[in-house]
Amino acid sequence: MPYIKYNGEPIYFDTLDEAKAAIDGKAGGGKKDPTANGPWTPARFKDYVNRLSDSQQKMLRELVKSPSGQRTAKDLATAASLSSPKAFGPVLAAMSKHAKRAGINFDSVMSSERKEIGGEEMLVFTAAPAFMQVSAEQGWRVTEE
Repeated sequence: MPYIKYNGEPIYFDTLDEAKAAIDGKAGGGKKDPTANGPWTPARFKDYVNRLSDSQQKMLRELVKSPSGQRTAKDLATAASLSSPKAFGPVLAAMSKHAKRAGINFDSVMSSERKEIGGEEMLVFTAAPAFMQVSAEQGWRVTEE
């Protein structure tokens, strides 16, 4: 994915016009910054999610449905119809490969870390903020009440 650095900050773009608009916005030109979603554009979002299997899409939908963008591995395993949270390895590897093919770093989709919840250590997945934003913009994110 093409990018340039402006004042030490990367600007991701698909077209030269997007790059110019981003620089104008950062320089105080008053235009909306098209990189507000990081590397995500509507086309790139659609390209990525269309590469995913149904269970991978269900997993991401469950993740972005949460107002915090976080879910435990157990919750996501259920949503993705996985036999157990231990089955995430191949699923996440495939999702990461699809992200790379779509020109996205997998950290721009989601991350995971171990957290203590209710006295128990659990694996917690977190959707990247820019992924949450583009999901909402594309009508893909319906949050829970």
